[in-house]
Amino acid sequence: MPRFGKPGERIGYTVYPHPDQAPPLVLVHGFTASSASFAANIPALSEHFTVITVDLLGHGESDAPQDAAPYDAGPAIERILGLLDRLGHDRVLLGTSGWSFADWVGPFYPPGMGSGRFLSYYASQFNSVEINATY
Repeated sequence: MPRFGKPGERIGYTVYPHPDQAPPLVLVHGFTASSASFAANIPALSEHFTVITVDLLGHGESDAPQDAAPYDAGPAIERILGLLDRLGHDRVLLGTSGWSFADWVGPFYPPGMGSGRFLSYYASQFNSVEINATY
């Protein structure tokens, strides 16, 4: 997995290119997870988007500095924006792991829908993807 950023604060990322240069979709995992959280969804998403997964600092393949300051939201956002700039993307779609809760089957997702279809269904219902930064 390639990494981006200054030494000691590098974030891991993977780009799954779409052959027709489809819009970039950046997937950001939740606390204590990693980009591996999205593995089941990558094949389906790659049919419609250029998918970029990111391991936040201290998670997955990213660096884990001892100093707490680099983990703050501001530096975290700046790192991701820097990565997107390096990759040549000035506009992206953003997805998070918050749409994948099994408890949503029934109240939101149709009964019997497999988790691999959650994100595409979610995206078909809304023109944006919710960012839940509370956990």
